[in-house]
Amino acid sequence: MKRLRYDGRSDTWRDVYFSTDPFARRIQRRRDAVVVAVERRLAGRRALILDAGCGTGEVARRLRGLGHSVIGLELSREMLEEAKRQTDTPPFSSAYVRGSIVSLPLRSESFNAVVCLGVLEHLSRRCLDGRMQDDEAEAVRELVRVLRPGGFLVISNSNLLRLHWLFDPIQLRGAIMQRRRSLEDARRPITRNSSQTDRSSFLEPNWTRRRTPGEMRRFLSDHNLEILEWDGVGFGPFTFLGRHIFSFERSVRLSARLEKIARRPGLRRLSRLAGTWVLTLAPRRPREERAPLPGDGEEALP
Repeated sequence: MKRLRYDGRSDTWRDVYFSTDPFARRIQRRRDAVVVAVERRLAGRRALILDAGCGTGEVARRLRGLGHSVIGLELSREMLEEAKRQTDTPPFSSAYVRGSIVSLPLRSESFNAVVCLGVLEHLSRRCLDGRMQDDEAEAVRELVRVLRPGGFLVISNSNLLRLHWLFDPIQLRGAIMQRRRSLEDARRPITRNSSQTDRSSFLEPNWTRRRTPGEMRRFLSDHNLEILEWDGVGFGPFTFLGRHIFSFERSVRLSARLEKIARRPGLRRLSRLAGTWVLTLAPRRPREERAPLPGDGEEALP
């Protein structure tokens, strides 16, 4: 197996939740938004939750601290070991599983909820032996497979038409050019004896799939997923022609204010312009078959 993208970076991803730089603050707000989204859907009920692509276990620990049973799944051995080290209570050390999100080593219909934070937008899409192989699509199917009836997903994704890029033509042009290159790479044929075919690997570290709001809706619709909540995290830093308009602290305060405004009734569409989306989803089913919200109290591990 190849060395994974995040091997050797476990210290960085552990420390990002304590840093005060702009990137770290966005990561921290994204974590908080995911936890809030889960709690909002469960409405005080305890659940069995899968944190798919758990990294160093920050979200899993937060949810576990709220009384939920959480299984963290991670492919990177180093990230998984760091997650176990950060878990204080010994019985929880066994609540981490090593495995791939495109082929979950878990039973179907096992979880009330699945969280997938900062993972799907980095999964590759490529032409292998003349056929398109889309790891993101396969991962979504796997996440849905392990959901119990009435369960829900909370995922993150990256926005191409984020507000602060729309104000800066240089930033927007760079993002569009990066996406064009990634699409060209995806269409470039590779063969099974190529070093690029290891499905356990990510693409280059700076590669991120960014979508427009319309593209995000179509992708979810294609996978028969209904959007229950659409939250936005991260407005800014605001620049024009590559130069910062506001100071770091002022940009952080402005971003936090815009996030709060976007949560108000009637202004929810503003969240579509944030840099990162936190989406609460449910498999679309016939109306007469829809179950109540999850929270049946089952605590058995898959």
